[in-house]
Amino acid sequence: MQLAFVRPRLVLLVAAVGCLCLVAARSQAEAPLRWKFNAGEAFDYQMTQDMNMQIDAGPAGQLATTAGQTMNMTWNIKSVDDKGDAVIQQKIDRIRMKMTAPGGQGFDYDTDSEEPAVGVAAMVAPTMEAMTAGEFTFTMSPRGEVRDVKISDELLAAIKSGPGGETGAVDQFKSMVSQVAFVLPENPPKTGEAWTTKVAVDNPTSGNQTVETTYTYDGTREADGTTYAVIKPSLKMELAKNPMMEMKVKEQKTDGEVLFDLKAGQLHSISIDQNIAMDMVAQGQTMPGTIDQNIEVTVTPAKEKPATPEPKTEPKTEAATK
Repeated sequence: MQLAFVRPRLVLLVAAVGCLCLVAARSQAEAPLRWKFNAGEAFDYQMTQDMNMQIDAGPAGQLATTAGQTMNMTWNIKSVDDKGDAVIQQKIDRIRMKMTAPGGQGFDYDTDSEEPAVGVAAMVAPTMEAMTAGEFTFTMSPRGEVRDVKISDELLAAIKSGPGGETGAVDQFKSMVSQVAFVLPENPPKTGEAWTTKVAVDNPTSGNQTVETTYTYDGTREADGTTYAVIKPSLKMELAKNPMMEMKVKEQKTDGEVLFDLKAGQLHSISIDQNIAMDMVAQGQTMPGTIDQNIEVTVTPAKEKPATPEPKTEPKTEAATK
């Protein structure tokens, strides 16, 4: 069932944009929470997502789709002015993704692989390769406000040559880049104080998708001699109507936390479990279903790269290709 295969990848990507740069504060925080950078620093971001979607298709039975993705990115701090505004170069170094879908569809794809992508993986490869082809730069304020997004000629050419390159993919990519940094509250937050951000993705195929995240400050925690601000995120996903398929979200639950290093002014880690109950409407048929998703993000100085885990999802059919 092709529709069941395409949607989880989009959900993963939106959630990836929505959750890559969450941050936190103090118990009443003693000072406003701020990003801190120094020219010449580099940080490795590693994000692993695992998703399981179950759809009750009535007479056709249960349709299960699983997906796992690991993305490695590097932030290089090029310069910092006297206001603390940093010019950051970001490079997506590697993407690995595994998926199983109804009807025997499945694949295992790695952008570092020397083997050419075949089968279903060949459909995914152009987009993933475009994302790792070059780099982009942006300016970020100490509050996390992003401006002046600039895409390298190499990456721009790769995006334009990929699917949808001439129908808004470049603008879509720039919009996604503008959301990678979470804007922090202006004043020191108090315990229980919440603030909200939205990430919008305009996809030519699936339509507008929005992830609204509410962050609630939950005090501080000491670990290994470091004081971390703790924040509890709550995600609300809105999926626009699609000519071929509509997903109506009925209930959403989020559990997890974000740790932010107060002294360093840097994100330390994100751990989020999200559960969504929805109805999928396709060809006049309404099918109830669920999406269970886990997102783990770790940030380290570039010289302290953690071991990169494989996505947890394993293809379960002989039809899976590499």
